[in-house]
Amino acid sequence: PGELTLSPAEFRREDGTSVFRPRHSVAYSSLETLAAEDRLLASAEDRTAPVVPAKVVRAVASRPVHGQLLSDQQAAALTTIVTSGRRIDLPVGPAGAGKTTAMRALRSAWSIEHGSHSVVGLAPSAAAAQVLADDIGIACENTAKWLHEYDRGRAGFAKDQLVIVDEASLASTRTLDRLAAIATAAGAKLLLVGDWAQLQSVDAGGAFALLASARDDTPELRDIHRFTHEWEKTASLGLRDGNVEAIGIYSREKRLREGTTDDMIDAAYLAWRADAQAGLTSVLVTESS
Repeated sequence: PGELTLSPAEFRREDGTSVFRPRHSVAYSSLETLAAEDRLLASAEDRTAPVVPAKVVRAVASRPVHGQLLSDQQAAALTTIVTSGRRIDLPVGPAGAGKTTAMRALRSAWSIEHGSHSVVGLAPSAAAAQVLADDIGIACENTAKWLHEYDRGRAGFAKDQLVIVDEASLASTRTLDRLAAIATAAGAKLLLVGDWAQLQSVDAGGAFALLASARDDTPELRDIHRFTHEWEKTASLGLRDGNVEAIGIYSREKRLREGTTDDMIDAAYLAWRADAQAGLTSVLVTESS
């Protein structure tokens, strides 16, 4: 809402904005973006997409996928996806929740019902596309390259295909809108895989989170399989959900170090150098340069 009155000078920032309004609180959009969001929401409610019988998922879940059996939660999420008939579907889950294992099983189930070339893999970046290809065992492409080829008549979807877009929160609203329109026209199903709490698109985005929040039955994986320590599973989910008390858990487990900025820079560098000298692969993460 607009300002009803002017704030006195002592209540204004240097840029003239009122201290009673949060910084950068004004959000901007466009009619094109809003229309794209409307189309995506409508597609998510369209129940005319291809399906797979639940018994096929049960059969796949009964045997190991790359040495791993599906959990009950993973099997339930896949059953919901393959039987929903939604043109756009999305499984949500934090890192380590088993989305990759679930996608391997999903590819098997979909291929049993619709053929060996019935699954297409895409991702917003070439690196993510390669990871997806390695994970599910099919050639995958980044979304920009695929759309480039489509615009030149060298790519397309086919009837009854399942189009998996991994790391979908990184995809722009415009990209997802285009892919959804192409998939619907071809008679394919679009599956967006990701997590609303992870990185968002550099371009105008937020469509993944919008689609996830618009439903009360969005398939979600919350059982973390990646951590060795049981406490870290709970704590990581607490951070993801914005629970500030989770920070105290990391402190009690001696995972936090404190000091001046210079001390922390030195400590991070020395730890990285020690790893490198020991022949280990080390990752140094910083909020800014």
